[in-house]
Amino acid sequence: MIAGTTKSGFHFNVNEKIISDWRLINAIADTQAPDEMTKVKGAVNMVKIIVGGDSEALSAHVMGEDGTVQIDDIMREVGEIMDAMKEASSEVKKY
Repeated sequence: MIAGTTKSGFHFNVNEKIISDWRLINAIADTQAPDEMTKVKGAVNMVKIIVGGDSEALSAHVMGEDGTVQIDDIMREVGEIMDAMKEASSEVKKY
């Protein structure tokens, strides 16, 4: 497991094998699609695959005072988690 904390204080535990999971690769590819609905679907799937059951906790963590959860805030957190995953993956490959 890869454990860490984002800059904003969200604590996460992610299975290190997720970095090479075919579902994640497809979700990331979908976020680059020209169709906006496919992009949204890809982003939602990517978050679910990476944080799994912690997606509600992540939403609560970034929820604004007005009760909204902005996609930019979610994606910033997921980006930091992905950076941690990449770093852990590259460290493992060094050995």
